[in-house]
Amino acid sequence: MESNLTNKIKLSVALNNQQKKLFKYLFFEAKKIYSENKDVREFNIEIRKIFKDLNIKYNTIEIFDFEKNLDRLLDNKIIYNIGFTDNDEVKGKFNLMSSYNIRKDILNYTFPLDILESVGNENYFSTLDFLVSIELELERSLILYREIIRSSDSKQKKFKVEIEINRYKELMQTVDIYKRIYDLERKVINPTIQDINNYSQYHIIVDKVKENLNSKSKVKFLVFEVYLKDDFNKIQHLLELFSLQFSEDIELRAKVEEYYYKEGYDFVYKAVNYSKENLNSLNLKDRFLKTLTEIYIENRETEDDYILYEEIKNGIEKFSKFKNKMGRVLLQARFELAILLDILNGVSMEKLLKYENKYYRIRAYYSEDISKRYIRVYKRIEGWGWILKVMMRIVINWGTVHKVSLFYGKLVIWK
Repeated sequence: MESNLTNKIKLSVALNNQQKKLFKYLFFEAKKIYSENKDVREFNIEIRKIFKDLNIKYNTIEIFDFEKNLDRLLDNKIIYNIGFTDNDEVKGKFNLMSSYNIRKDILNYTFPLDILESVGNENYFSTLDFLVSIELELERSLILYREIIRSSDSKQKKFKVEIEINRYKELMQTVDIYKRIYDLERKVINPTIQDINNYSQYHIIVDKVKENLNSKSKVKFLVFEVYLKDDFNKIQHLLELFSLQFSEDIELRAKVEEYYYKEGYDFVYKAVNYSKENLNSLNLKDRFLKTLTEIYIENRETEDDYILYEEIKNGIEKFSKFKNKMGRVLLQARFELAILLDILNGVSMEKLLKYENKYYRIRAYYSEDISKRYIRVYKRIEGWGWILKVMMRIVINWGTVHKVSLFYGKLVIWK
C-alpha cells in the first residue's frame, strides 16, 4: 500500500534515552530469532548480558531502574493513523511490549505481532518507520522525515528534496503561526532538522532559495540536501584535512563530494595527502584541484581529443601479468609512482579502469573472458595533432595498414 502524507504515529508516553535503547535492543534481539522461526513468540535473554551489551553496571539500583523501564515499555502504546491514496484510512493503537517476566536472572518477554512484522515486510504499519518515530522527539520531525523518504530515490546515496515554502508550512501545520521566515527557521526548520540528524540514518543540510537576487525578497523554496549519515561523516572528515579557511568553500566541497561518490573515501584521502606532500608553492586547495585535473580520472567517454597510442591484448592471460603490464604502461605514460601504486591497488575483475593525466588517457579492462581483456593508451592531440588523426582514418580506410601509432611524436605506419 502506498500512503499519502496524513500518516501520524506517536507514543502515548514519551520515552527517555535509556528506555529507547532498551526497547531497540530487545526488539532487534527478538527480530533475529523471529526472522528465522516465525513460530517463536516469546523471547528470553540473560539480564547480565543485557547490562553488559548496554554498558550498564550490574547492581541493585540499576536492576530496579531496569524493571521500571520495562514497566514503562509495557504501559506505553503506539497510536497511529494512516491515510491511503484511495481515501481509505487505518487507525488504532497497541502496546509497545505485550508482556514480560523475570526468573533467575532471565528476562522473558513478548511483542505484539504488528511490531515483529514491521521491519523488512510490506504491511501498512511498516510504512510508518516506527523505529525512527520512536527516536524522533518532535512530531513535526516525523512529518518531514516521511516527506523526504517519499521523495527519495533508493538508488541514490545523496539526493535533494525541494519543498515550496507554503507547502512546507502546510505540512508542518504552521500556516497561521509563523509569518516571518526567521521565526519559522528558529522554531520549526532548525529543530526538526537537528532532530532528524540526531536520530535517523540521514544527515540533512537545508538551504533557503529566494524569489530573486534581491536581499529583501521572500524565500520561495526550501531545499533539503540529504546524505546518508555515514557518507556525510566521511566527507566532513575529508574536508577537515584542509585548513579552516576552506571550511565553507563551496567549490572544494563539491569536488570532494564528486570524487568521494565516484571513487570512494580512500581515493580522496590519498589525493589530499599526496597534495600536501607536493604543494609546489600552491595552497592545499589549489594543489588538490590540480591533482584531480592532471592526474586523476575524469571519466569522460569521448576520445575526441586523443589518438590511440598503444593497445595491448596479448600477454595478459594471468591477472598478475595484467597488473605488471598496466604498471609499465603507467610509468611510460608519466604517472607518478605514488599515483601509479594507488591505481594498481584499485585493479579488480570486471571493472573498467579509466585514468588520465595531462599527457595520456588509460582504459583497461580485465574480464574472465580472455577476448574482452585489454589495455589501451591514448595520447592527447595538440597543435597539428588533428592532421595525424585524419591521416590515420585515411590509411585505415585504404585497408592497407595493420597498425598506426604515435611514437615519440612521429606517425608510424606498419603494413
